[in-house]
Amino acid sequence: MRLATEMGRRRTPIRTSSLSKSTTPTPSPTVVPKQKEKVIVISGPTGAGKSRLALDLAKRLDGEIISADSVQVYRGLDVGAAKPSLSDQREVPHHLINILNPSEDYSAGQFFEDARNATDEVLIKGKVPLVVGGTGLYLRWFIYGKPEAPAASVNVTSEVSSELTHFQEKGQWDEAVEVVVSAGDPNARELPLNNWYRLRRRLEIIRSSGSPPSAFAVPYDSFKEQTNSEHGQSVAKDLDYDFLFFFLTCTRVDLYRAIDLRCEKMLMEAEGGFFLKPRGSSISAFGRTRIRLRGRLGTDRQWSTCWNAETMQGESQQIASLHSCMNSRKCQEILQGGS
Repeated sequence: MRLATEMGRRRTPIRTSSLSKSTTPTPSPTVVPKQKEKVIVISGPTGAGKSRLALDLAKRLDGEIISADSVQVYRGLDVGAAKPSLSDQREVPHHLINILNPSEDYSAGQFFEDARNATDEVLIKGKVPLVVGGTGLYLRWFIYGKPEAPAASVNVTSEVSSELTHFQEKGQWDEAVEVVVSAGDPNARELPLNNWYRLRRRLEIIRSSGSPPSAFAVPYDSFKEQTNSEHGQSVAKDLDYDFLFFFLTCTRVDLYRAIDLRCEKMLMEAEGGFFLKPRGSSISAFGRTRIRLRGRLGTDRQWSTCWNAETMQGESQQIASLHSCMNSRKCQEILQGGS
């Protein structure tokens, strides 16, 4: 009887407590980071061959081209803008070309929004976006992000423009700078001479927010600081896309030669030859438009008299400087002929 009881006890299986099971560590699932979409960026000086390379890559990779050029966005400004031909645009889709009238303003902030939207549209199609151009500020914002400074309202923009216009018309740059300094931005004194666009923008930011531009973070500056630090290798991880950069360049002599040939070709192919005959309403309208664009680029003082065809005729060499042929000897020779 006692033996049977002991045998029964021996046959009783050993039970594992639930407590011992709960203490067993379970491996956590591996989190695979989301792979970033690839975006190709091609930049470099005028005449280096950006457009040619972009077309070739777009054909090979089934891509679409997004222009990063501050002039190509405007309809009608074809001479000197080196816009892709209609046949090129039919062969490879292009974005942000001929989207505005010359009288309309366009900013780096607007480009950021438009270019990012276009990039996402191309990626949704399963194609490769190629962002191509030489406007450095556009590319900087597109890659690193736009600053946090607020956009000015229509009222603020109008008020600032009215406040600074009479200084600009009189060529009183220093006086205008002191207005902005008094408003709260001492760094305005560091602006390049006659950079009226940036001066206006600084005053707009102050009037919109009550703070100077230096109070707002600039993404590019943050990335630059990271690059110079010991953590510089992690910069690419914080970007929105997996960028592949191409910066084209060549010797100065070769660039000048390419610009010479391009300028002559553009002038010969210009519709109606208006650029070679600086007379009449067409060249007058072109001059007024270019003054607005030139003012945005900060060197509009020399253009303050170019408001009609008669005065523009004597400024033909300066007109050439608005175009990609600004260093072209051949272009200047043609323009100085005035016929």
